[in-house]
Amino acid sequence: MPTITGFRQLKVWQKAVQVSLDVYHATKRLPADERFGLTSQMRRAAASVGANIAEGYASRGPRNRARFFAMAKTSAEELRHYIILTQMLGLLSPRDLSEAPLDEVCAMLYRLWESNCPADER
Repeated sequence: MPTITGFRQLKVWQKAVQVSLDVYHATKRLPADERFGLTSQMRRAAASVGANIAEGYASRGPRNRARFFAMAKTSAEELRHYIILTQMLGLLSPRDLSEAPLDEVCAMLYRLWESNCPADER
């Protein structure tokens, strides 16, 4: 099994980056009056997922890593809220931006969190 030498090699980070790219492309379809609203919020939440994974990877100690992986999952769930909201408002369709890749990222983040979080804190 190859040794991981940087966060770029983490599958969860790679998938989170793809979700971010999908969000950036999809939010180009939102109305201009959402530029400082939903567009900005969605992009920041999406970017935060990958950034927290990178920070968690670089952190010392499992407890600190677990904290960053939990923050990444929190940002992913915030993004999910915005995806649902844009669909309910009729601004994007599930075809424009699917939750499925986000589901996969969240599942991977949960496993990372669980493997780093001390048992007494779960």
